[in-house]
Amino acid sequence: WREVVGNPWPMFGFLARVQKGVTRHGYKLDFTASELQGQLPASLRERPLVGVGAASAIAAAGAARDEVSESYADVVDTVLSGLPKAYLAAALSGAPEVRHLLYITMVFGPRYVPYIPRFVARAEAVGIPNLALFCLDAAALEACASLPGGLASGRCIRGTPSILNKFTLPLAFLHLGVDVFWLDFDVFILRDPTQMVLDMAQRRQVDLLVSGSFADDCICSGLVFFRATKVVSDWLLALLSWMYEHVYTHDQQAFSAFLAGRLDEDNATTPERISAQKHFRLYLKPEVPRWALLDPVVEFPSARVLNTTGWTGNLEDMYIFHFLHGDSEVNRAHSAYGWNAASGYSGGAVG
Repeated sequence: WREVVGNPWPMFGFLARVQKGVTRHGYKLDFTASELQGQLPASLRERPLVGVGAASAIAAAGAARDEVSESYADVVDTVLSGLPKAYLAAALSGAPEVRHLLYITMVFGPRYVPYIPRFVARAEAVGIPNLALFCLDAAALEACASLPGGLASGRCIRGTPSILNKFTLPLAFLHLGVDVFWLDFDVFILRDPTQMVLDMAQRRQVDLLVSGSFADDCICSGLVFFRATKVVSDWLLALLSWMYEHVYTHDQQAFSAFLAGRLDEDNATTPERISAQKHFRLYLKPEVPRWALLDPVVEFPSARVLNTTGWTGNLEDMYIFHFLHGDSEVNRAHSAYGWNAASGYSGGAVG
């Protein structure tokens, strides 16, 4: 260390600049640790909550004690509003069980906020009224609140920009027993995939369905169905915890690496590697849920913006098209910030 400190080359200044250029998120979450661990905050244990707004009212009273976050209060209100759609499925025992499904996405920034009304209208037009939006800035919340039903609809959830929201929001709903279909905002919904996805999950006995890539063996975390089971929530919490501590890791790489403990049902993908440390392999081994790929060729394809993406087949067989136009980097110093503009994308309809 004396050699490093005594060296005239500005090592520490260089490292500081490198740090700014590789950081993908900060150490900030919109939910408390207890909420993400599935523990009901003390302020919400006193009595059963009934009616939309109940959670928000208690959250406001307990905010000074940092017991309940605004985001969690909105999540609870979404559930209490009845926005998740009920469906009948068969439990592992064969007995019938009523479950609930919610589509969720996140949106912020002047490039995407103007499309909120059309995105929601399109979802409803194809039969998906059970859609909630994680509104990550004031403009997004205002646009969402201006839709029919307003804040009382349970559709609008308050938050702040972070790529970690792709994990925190699904996890919050999973702990409340709600199955979740995550949608990146840069998609176009051609038709309702609900029946097809639920049939596939039950037929193949999987708790996780993930979109893939057209011409390689990678996953794509832009479309993910999470079944509300303990295995799924424990796995997602482990992934989120690792991502939180490692601010330089890409969310999709981490998602893939944490699936390495169990191959997909078709053995069609190869997991990413995000750490060479033996402690990662020895100790950070959560049980991986049974999972399978959503068809990336025809039914859930992506635009050909990379040499491994694209699609083929009949348009009438497609459910959701992923434009791959989403800028997930909020760090302006990161090399991937502004990837859209650097790749020639200058605007256009995304939803």
